[in-house]
Amino acid sequence: MKNKLYKIFLLLLPYLIIKFDVLLLYLYNANFCKTNFLEIESIWNFYCPESCIIVYSIFLFMVYINKSYRKSNIILLISSYIFIIINGIKIFYMQEPIYISDIKLLNGIGDVLYMTSNTSSNFITSNYHILLFHTLVIALCLFVLIKFKYKDVERKIYFLIPFIFLVIVSLPTKATTNYVKKFLYQPSEDYSSVTNNFKYNLVYGFSGGIYTNMINSRSLGPTNYSKESINEIIKYENNIGDNNNDYNLIIVLSESFFDITKLDEIKFNYDFLSDYHNLSKSGKLIQMISPTYGGRTSNVEFELFTSFNLAYYDISFIPYLNLFNNDFSKDNSIINILDMKKYDSYVYLATSDNLYNAKNVYYKLGFKNVISDNSTSNDIKGYYLSDNYVTNNIINLLESNDNKVFALFETMQNHMPYSIDKYDSYSVSIEESTLNKNDEEVIISYAEGIHDSSIELKRLYDYINSIDKNTIIVFIGDHLPYLNNNKGENLINKLNYFNTDNNLLNVYRKYNTEALIISNFDINYDDTEYLSPDLLIPYILKYNGNNMNSYFNYLIDKSKEVLPSFNRYVAVDNDGNLYDTNKLEQEMLKQYNLRNNYQYSIISDGNNYLEEIMLYCFYIIIILVIYYDIKILINPIKKD
Repeated sequence: MKNKLYKIFLLLLPYLIIKFDVLLLYLYNANFCKTNFLEIESIWNFYCPESCIIVYSIFLFMVYINKSYRKSNIILLISSYIFIIINGIKIFYMQEPIYISDIKLLNGIGDVLYMTSNTSSNFITSNYHILLFHTLVIALCLFVLIKFKYKDVERKIYFLIPFIFLVIVSLPTKATTNYVKKFLYQPSEDYSSVTNNFKYNLVYGFSGGIYTNMINSRSLGPTNYSKESINEIIKYENNIGDNNNDYNLIIVLSESFFDITKLDEIKFNYDFLSDYHNLSKSGKLIQMISPTYGGRTSNVEFELFTSFNLAYYDISFIPYLNLFNNDFSKDNSIINILDMKKYDSYVYLATSDNLYNAKNVYYKLGFKNVISDNSTSNDIKGYYLSDNYVTNNIINLLESNDNKVFALFETMQNHMPYSIDKYDSYSVSIEESTLNKNDEEVIISYAEGIHDSSIELKRLYDYINSIDKNTIIVFIGDHLPYLNNNKGENLINKLNYFNTDNNLLNVYRKYNTEALIISNFDINYDDTEYLSPDLLIPYILKYNGNNMNSYFNYLIDKSKEVLPSFNRYVAVDNDGNLYDTNKLEQEMLKQYNLRNNYQYSIISDGNNYLEEIMLYCFYIIIILVIYYDIKILINPIKKD
């Protein structure tokens, strides 16, 4: 009787792990859930079938391999403990759950750990009681499993059937994907939660949420795709070989730069962005819609250098990781256009060249020189490289190069986290606000960083005005910041600026950044005010006498006039009117679909990492089954 009860416990434990994990997902991220109106749904869903299928498929596969319910449960317990905590830290840090594609971030794990070190400690401090409870429950279960033995299980081939079925329905084909999607939850159109994927985890459980995100992230191509549908772009004017003007073009990708003085509800002690504001009046200021919020600068770079828009892909898609592991033609890169015009091209990194597969990607895009960080401790301000250091590098490059230069400079000083101990002293303070002291300190820390960015931009502008070579500086805010306090609360959910009665406006403001174009010579731009990053560089080249190929010419001559700026959630026309990207009509919808067709014709389904993972699963199954079948012939079954 005791053995039967223990066996029932062993068979039910994976299900109990599933339900316990969902409870922990909510408890570890309670503040995030409350501010995003996310409810703990699958705790009350008795079956939780998606996670049950996945977990029990893996569980039976492990039982087949090690012939032990006990050992398989131990592996599940330890794995879930580790992944639930990692998932909690990621949501605390980035407001996003774990994705399958995150596995490719392991290549730059050193940078990831460094950037999340402060957040990890805040996560532990804020959740120490939940972490203690979590640890005690796992320890108790492990004690029971280790204390009480159970005989080995005879290996049965049908143990493999659920796992093989799971792998088959996960294959990245239209047939399997469409089949699975029929049974999957689709995100609500409620804009309060539309831009995060954590709800999948609460509905399906931890493993079911990861799987659902994976399936919904697949790009299966446009519905009515055909090669003929893109002739309008392919046959457009190609005048790349014509004469062009010469000038330096410097892109400064300013980390998390956002004009926070737009927030009327916060009154600062002075205009600490006065240099930026003055330059905005004399330069060309573009309102942009970033493809990302709070992170993934590489996605902004992808749009800048390829003029492909990521609106057609899931939020978890990272081209630098998913696309560039396969062949990517430099013909699809704006860098190739500049290379043909005899530019010397440079990338100056503010982080390791391993992060986001960066070094490999830049060379595939056509950059000739990729310069890794060679700073010293004196070049650090706050936690990262100072903006002063970046400006010095720009000046040194321009002084040492006689040829015309195209260069990307990343900044890092204003990367999160934003805590009051980030800087030794502050010139910025808050005189009035509706926030508490803790939240005000987050704002002040952020404001001090962009204050330095503004000063360095003015210093750079003064420098280019002291040299004879025509030079353009494009200062870009890559995305808005995660203004998280030490409780994991995102202040964007507390600020009236982002929480008006107009939900579409709220989403627009969450992704609205600016690009400021300044130069030491006169440029006659048109009255364009709105662009996405994908149109920015072609626009600058076009209005400075640089001719391009059919695609880039078409974007500026045709697409810009109808659909100048959009991401996967929101679009804006040339008059500043906002639209739901998923509800575009008439000419805007035509341009949206045409660009989708063209991108698909060039890069097809970029989610090649899914194929790789599924193939690896098949290889693992075959190898392990053969290995253990041979092993059991050689060695008799031993009792556990």
